[in-house]
Amino acid sequence: MFEKNFDVRVSLGDGKPVDIVILAKNGQSAQDKARDLYPGARAIHVLRINTTVPVPKPKIKKPPKPRTKHVFFEPPDDPNLDRSDQIIECIDLRQEGKTHSSIAKQLGVGKTTVGRWIKQYG
Repeated sequence: MFEKNFDVRVSLGDGKPVDIVILAKNGQSAQDKARDLYPGARAIHVLRINTTVPVPKPKIKKPPKPRTKHVFFEPPDDPNLDRSDQIIECIDLRQEGKTHSSIAKQLGVGKTTVGRWIKQYG
């Protein structure tokens, strides 16, 4: 985006206009800025555009996201267990006082699945 230097004449009504330079995107915003500087002005005129000055966008570097290795599921200790056997084993392990995480790792299912099984069948 480029902002420009505008030569602006502000008439205050006393016969002594004030010429100022305002950095703005366009003529309307230059007039608005002049009106903010001189709120009692009778007239504000944009006389000319001086030069175009590039305004660089600020570069914000975001820190890189840390790379973590996620292991969601591990294969079950006994790969021959079918789903109903896993559910029974899950309920038994929970009654022994095991946590959802440890049960999930042992059975090779997710923690949410363990919680759902315990809620439905336990």
